Amino acid sequence: MKLLIHILFLIVLTNPYGLHSSSLDDPITIIDIIVTDEVCDLSNGSISILATGGSQTLQYSIDNGISFTTQSSFTGLSSGDYIIFVSDGQGCSDAISTQIVDAPQPKINLEVECIEGFNMSSVNLTPFQNGIFPFTYNWVNSNGAQFNTEDLAEVPPGDYAVTITDRLGCSIDTSFTISKCCELTIECPIDTIELECLSELTKIDSAFLNDSSDNGMDYDLLSSININATEVCSNDITVRANEHIDNDNCQSGPSMITRAYSIFDGVKEINCEQIITIEYLEGIEILNEANDLLLNCEGNFQLEIQNFLDQQGGLLFESCHPDIDIRYELLPASINFSCEGTGFQEVEFFIEDGCGNLAQSTARIDITDNQPPVINCPTDMTISLEAYLQGQSELEVINEVSAFDNCSAVIIEHEVLSIISISCEEEQIDLYFNATDDCGNVSDCTVSITTLNETLPTINCPETLIINCGLEPSISSINDWINNAQAFDIDANPLDIETNFDPLAANLLECGQPLPIIFSTTDDCDRSTFCESQITLEDNIAPSLICPDNFEIEESNLNLQDVINQALVMDECNHMINVSYELGASESLSPCEEIQTIKFSASDACNNTSECETVITIYNNFEFELNCPDDITISLEDENWPSKVEFFLDQSNVQSEVNFTITNDFTFDLINDKSYISDEIKVNFYGNDICENNDECQSTIYVLPLPKVYVPNIITSNLDGNNDYFTVFGNSSIVEVISMTIYDKWGNVVFEKSNFSPNIESEGWNGSYENKSFENGVYTHHTYVKTISEAEIMLTGSIQTIK
Repeated sequence: MKLLIHILFLIVLTNPYGLHSSSLDDPITIIDIIVTDEVCDLSNGSISILATGGSQTLQYSIDNGISFTTQSSFTGLSSGDYIIFVSDGQGCSDAISTQIVDAPQPKINLEVECIEGFNMSSVNLTPFQNGIFPFTYNWVNSNGAQFNTEDLAEVPPGDYAVTITDRLGCSIDTSFTISKCCELTIECPIDTIELECLSELTKIDSAFLNDSSDNGMDYDLLSSININATEVCSNDITVRANEHIDNDNCQSGPSMITRAYSIFDGVKEINCEQIITIEYLEGIEILNEANDLLLNCEGNFQLEIQNFLDQQGGLLFESCHPDIDIRYELLPASINFSCEGTGFQEVEFFIEDGCGNLAQSTARIDITDNQPPVINCPTDMTISLEAYLQGQSELEVINEVSAFDNCSAVIIEHEVLSIISISCEEEQIDLYFNATDDCGNVSDCTVSITTLNETLPTINCPETLIINCGLEPSISSINDWINNAQAFDIDANPLDIETNFDPLAANLLECGQPLPIIFSTTDDCDRSTFCESQITLEDNIAPSLICPDNFEIEESNLNLQDVINQALVMDECNHMINVSYELGASESLSPCEEIQTIKFSASDACNNTSECETVITIYNNFEFELNCPDDITISLEDENWPSKVEFFLDQSNVQSEVNFTITNDFTFDLINDKSYISDEIKVNFYGNDICENNDECQSTIYVLPLPKVYVPNIITSNLDGNNDYFTVFGNSSIVEVISMTIYDKWGNVVFEKSNFSPNIESEGWNGSYENKSFENGVYTHHTYVKTISEAEIMLTGSIQTIK
C-alpha cells in the first residue's frame, strides 16, 4: 500500500500594488472523478476529472504526476490503479487515487427442444447480458453447415459451436451437442422369392420410382414388400427402389434379380434387399407349322403376301420367355413369278426367345400370271377442230389412257384409224389403244373423237392509244393506230376488221377519260369475234406551284393567311386545281427564334401533284428590364461591410423569359478602407439576355469612413472666436457625444453634459463654472462618443485654460 503525503508550502509574495498570489486565495480542489470500467479486455475504460481553483490553466495527470495535459478526460484505458494529479503549474495541486476494473465475463443461455414427430430440434439462444447491441452470430455444425441467425429451427442432431460478438467487438463462444430426438428403425425381409417365368414377377410400384414420398404413399406401401418400420420419426418417408439382374443368360442357369430399397426419413437412410430367382425351364414349342400360299397375278396380291409374312403364315407356338423375336427370310430375297404357273418362293420363319432358344418353319409362295393387264380408256369425246389440229386433244387422250398389271410392267401403244380435214361441218376420228404385259397378255380399247369447227376467228387489238394533254388528237394517227389491229381465220388467212370509232368523240376527250374502241371480224363460216382497246387523253404533268419566298418576321407581325394567299398555281390542261397547305411542326432553333414551315400541295383532276414549302423564321420579342438594387450606406467601421456590399450587388434582378446575365463595374478597389472621409461610389449594372435584349441602371454606395475623433487640449475662453470652447470634433462616422464630464484638479465636476452633437463649439465647455470664468489652469475630462455603428469611444485627457 502506498502512502500519499501532501506537503503544503505557504509562500507570501508582495508587489508594489499590494496583491496576493492566487495559489493561496484559490486552492485547487478535485470535485469528482467519473470512471468507466474496461469491458472484455478491450482497453476501453475512461477517466474524466472535474476540478476547480488554481491561478492558471489546470493540467491533469493520471500516471502519478509523470506527465500532464490540459485535457481532463482520458480514454482507451485498461483496468488497474491510477493516481491523479491536478496542477496549475505554479506549485498549487491536488491529488486522488481511483481504480478501473474489468467488467464481468459475459454469459449466454441455450435451450434445445425436440420437434415432435421429427428427428429435428430447435435451439433458442439468449445473448450475453453485458454485451452491447447489435450482436452478430456465427454457427457451425459437425457437417460444416453455417448459420448467422440468433436461433436455429429444424436442425438435425450433431455437434454445434456458436460465437456471439457485440458492437464493441466483445465476443463469447460455446459448443454443445444436440442429441437424437428419435431414430428410424427398419426390419428388412429375409425371404427369397423363386419364380419359373419372368412374367410371374410383379413390377416395382411406381411410388418407389421417384424421389418423393407421394403424400405418405411410400410409407403405406412398405408392408406390401414385407418391410416393417418399428420406429418412425415422420410418416413423410421416401422409398427409392431399383433392381439388378445378375444373370440374364438363361442358358447358364437361373437368373437372380436383386431389388434394393432405400428408406429415408429426412435424417437417416436404411437399405433393404430382396432376392428373386427365375428359372426358364421350357423352350419354344411349334404347335402349327407355317402354311403355303397359292396366288394368281390379280388383285392386290402384294398386300396378300405382306399380310401372309406379317402373320407368320399361320404359325403357332408357345414360349415361357416374354421376350420373343420372330423374323423371316425369303429364298431368293425378292418375290418372283412364272408366266406358265411354275414359279414359286420359299420363306423361312425363325422364332428365338431371350434365352437363345430357336425354332423355325418353312412355307412356299406360288404365283401364276395368266391375266391380261387392265386398260382404261376415256369415254368418247367431242372437241374443237382447232384443238385437234394443234395436237392438244390427241395428246390429252393419250395421257388419259392407263394400264395396270399386278405382276409386270405394261407397254401402251396407239394408232389413228381415220384422216381429218378442215371443214365447217363436224367429223369423227377413231384412236385405237392396246396394253401388253411381260407375259404377252393383251388388252385394248378405242376412243372416238368428234371434231366441231366452232373455232372463232382470232383478232388482236392494238394497245391503248395515249394522247398527251395539250395536243390536238390527229385523225391520221388514230387511223394508223386502228390499222394495227389484225384478224385471222382458222387457216391463218387475214380477215377484214370493223370499228366503232367516232372522230367527234375523240375531239371531246377529257383528261383521264378513256374512249372505248371495239374491233370486230367475221370468217367464212359466219363466226364473229371482237376485242376492245381504248384511246386515253393523258395528263402526267403536275401543276406548276410557286410557294412564297422564305422570310423572317417578328412574332407579333405574323399573319399566316397573308402568306398562304401568296401561293401561285398553274396547269397546262386547264383542269380544276386543288390547292391545300399543312403547317409543319414548329422547330425551335433557340428560345429567341423558331422555324415555322408551311407545306403547299397542288393536285389536278389526274392526281398529278406538286409540292413546295415556305420557311418562316419567327423572332420572339421577349421583354427585358433590369432593376438595380436600392442605394446602400456602409460604414468602414463595420467589419462585415464587404459582405454587405456583396449582398447589395446580388440584389440586382431582371424580368426576362429567357436566360440572361448581369454584370457591374464595381471593384473593391474603389473603396479605401483606411479613409476617414465619406465617399459616394456610383455602380453601373448591365444586363443582357440570350436574345440580345439589354438594359442598364445605376445605384449608389455611400461609404462612411472609419471613426475619426479630436478634442482640443487648450482653450482661451476670451470670446475672440478662436478656441473659445472645449468640445468634440469628428468625421461623419461620429454621430453623438454621449457624455462629457470635466474635473478640476481636486476632482470636482465643473462641467457635465450628455447627448449632444459633435463639431458644434457652442455645445461644448467655455471654461466657466456657474457663469464664472476660471483662472488659468489644467483640467481633466472623461468623454464618451458614439459612432454610426453604435460603438462607444472613451476619450480622456487634460485641458489647459488660458485667458
